Amino acid sequence: MASSNPVYMEMEEGDLPIRLKLLDAAVPFDSPVLIAYATRLYEKFGESALRSLIKFYPSILPSDIMQLCHHHPAEFLAYLDSLVKSRPEDQRSCFLESLLQPESLRLDWLLLAVSFDAPPITSIMDDEGYPRPHSHLLSWGYSQLILHLIKLPAEFITKEKMIDICRSCGFWPGYLTLCLELERRREAFTNIVYLNDMSLMEGDNGWIPETMEEWKLLLHLIQSKSTSPGLQESLNGSLSDGPSPINVENVALLLAKSMGPDRAWSLLQECGLALELSEKFTRTCDILRIAEKRQR
Repeated sequence: MASSNPVYMEMEEGDLPIRLKLLDAAVPFDSPVLIAYATRLYEKFGESALRSLIKFYPSILPSDIMQLCHHHPAEFLAYLDSLVKSRPEDQRSCFLESLLQPESLRLDWLLLAVSFDAPPITSIMDDEGYPRPHSHLLSWGYSQLILHLIKLPAEFITKEKMIDICRSCGFWPGYLTLCLELERRREAFTNIVYLNDMSLMEGDNGWIPETMEEWKLLLHLIQSKSTSPGLQESLNGSLSDGPSPINVENVALLLAKSMGPDRAWSLLQECGLALELSEKFTRTCDILRIAEKRQR
């Protein structure tokens, strides 16, 4: 029995660093009593002991830690997050995938990660379940772990359950990532308009419409949301309020740069939005036309 071992008796003395040093020096990593010593450390020092047990992986596995603190899931989550972060950044996804046996753990751990150290739900979504403006920028304690989990290869049905989890808890970065993977583009554009941040539609990874129908959808969504009293102010907000807003003017500029000023103008007229544009849009179109002529 571990309790009759002299090392065990010695470990009843001193603070956590001293006891860990003794455990590291006196107990082989393949010893069957290692988990008994780890249990005693956890009973004495709680979550701080769990984080320290990372160095004993793979002799002590996440499944062992889960069993140790099954009444305190937040403590297991902190251990798991620290374990993954103990690996170099470019190895973390592969390492996490190696821990996910059986596959059902993907959903269990995702649910756990979105349940702790998350923003208040009232700051994430409105009463109808739509995103509040800029709520994708809020800080989540386990955002890196969540993103690692949802980006790993998984069966389609698992991915669908993941997107439902992200949607219901309001973790919008993960939700949009999964929308792209599962080709739920209409759903994504609807929520992007609510998030009201043009940066989501810019850059190499931006959600830029790919077809004329998607551009029409986006413009229609903006029109619909701009008539909502709760959203009108945020949709017409200024840069000083935060990210550049998703409004007719900004999307029209993106449209002109994407498909050319003349096609953009025709589409905006078709949607009844031409009168809402400022001189800035007209000047930008003139510049784009000059650039097109020079490229010919």
